[in-house]
Amino acid sequence: MGCERVMVGRDVRCRVAQGGAILVLALVVSTAARSDWTFVPQASVRTAYTDNVRGVSTGEEADFFSTYTAGIAAIGNGARVQANLNYSASREDFSSTDDLGGFRQNLLANGNVELLEDLLFFNASSAFSRQTINRNAAISGTNRDLNSNQTDVLNYSVGPTVRFALGPWAFSETRYRLSGTLFDPFGSISAATAVGSNDTLTHAFNQTFSNGRNFDRLSWTATASYSAADTSGDPNAFITRQAQVRGVYRVTRVVSVIASGGYQDIQDNTIVNDSLTGGTWTVGLQLTPGPRTALSVEYGRRFDGSTLVASGSYQFSPNLSARVNFNETVNIQQTAAVSNFNFIATDQFGNLIDTRTNLPISVDDPLFDQTDLNNVFKSNTLSASLVGTRGRNNYTVSLTYSKRDTQATGREQKVAGGNITYGRRLRPGITMNVNGGYNNITDNLAADTQFLNVGANLSYDIAQNLNGSLSYSFIDRSSSVATAELTENSVSLLLRYTF
Repeated sequence: MGCERVMVGRDVRCRVAQGGAILVLALVVSTAARSDWTFVPQASVRTAYTDNVRGVSTGEEADFFSTYTAGIAAIGNGARVQANLNYSASREDFSSTDDLGGFRQNLLANGNVELLEDLLFFNASSAFSRQTINRNAAISGTNRDLNSNQTDVLNYSVGPTVRFALGPWAFSETRYRLSGTLFDPFGSISAATAVGSNDTLTHAFNQTFSNGRNFDRLSWTATASYSAADTSGDPNAFITRQAQVRGVYRVTRVVSVIASGGYQDIQDNTIVNDSLTGGTWTVGLQLTPGPRTALSVEYGRRFDGSTLVASGSYQFSPNLSARVNFNETVNIQQTAAVSNFNFIATDQFGNLIDTRTNLPISVDDPLFDQTDLNNVFKSNTLSASLVGTRGRNNYTVSLTYSKRDTQATGREQKVAGGNITYGRRLRPGITMNVNGGYNNITDNLAADTQFLNVGANLSYDIAQNLNGSLSYSFIDRSSSVATAELTENSVSLLLRYTF
């Protein structure tokens, strides 16, 4: 890209400038296009109390702190533009703990622009947040500064897509993405606690041909892809090459047969042998018994072993849906986070959601920490969710099981757990929300851990643009290592004004 890294893992201003310039270009083009934009600026003040301000296992301290936040939400919809951006900047001040506090930012944005009608498209996505480094070190049940065990993480992905028809027989899509993961890009976290040496820049190319309108019962795709990730100055440390042909033949209105075959080549200096390179195949069934039901199951061979891929959804009613997914991948954590941008969508209320679960999107995997960044891992993930509304009530139930096998170290991590949220509009302007979650984490090279979190919130519309809320949260971390156990109770009062 014409940039030279001056200091590995720390001087990333050149890469930030590149990604920022491309994102600005996308925004300029999208603004020039005719579209309807909605901007919602807001400001808030939060005053909170916690009985474990540093989030530690021993030597707990209680303190009050205040958080001052300014932010904006922007939604653009037009014939050629779809964009969604949420950004906020906060300042924290602590009453007694003088070494805590400071400035933080949060960003989640996604935009698609049609530059040439039905031919050339451009996508830009970005996420910025503060993440936990080690799940067994200092943590908090509230989003606040701990002055340790945290790092800012910037993920971004930008690039063009070219789509066109090859007569009535086939359809072509060519895609390039420049993406990256940067840790502590603005130097706001001290070098002693930041994961500053694992920045990753990835170039990814994908060419897909699919069936045209002349095919009735048979749907097919032929895909070739290549990606190269430069991790902290180690050029092309993680390279993937894949080719696959996949077909779905509709036997009846309800039943379709699936078959695929291909070849994959995965290279990395942490892979023990060539077990991740070789031929691939799957066979399966796709069931669509009705317009509200879809189920797909495929079994085969990938990554030098048997593989299973499954997905299903059922729409009980317009206000209640269920989804389930199971998949296997091989990745490193940085590129896995960026690939989550592929599953961003917007729900009926304009919120960014994960299409695999129909829940709010989280680009950085909350189930795993940042302690094993550069090693290649094989991941098996099962997720299920139920999302619904009924009258004045809304609720979500999500269950997750995930297993990671790290190639170089032999590390095996398993996470099983779930979350429940329930909200009710008690009366016009007054809303109650409660939530709870539990995760059981086993790790053959680190402590086994159990996380329990419980929270409640009461929100009141004081005036047309002024809202107040009272919140309580409790977290409990149990561990096979006694020094890693901790609890925290916190209470906060928030006032938010939208302009």
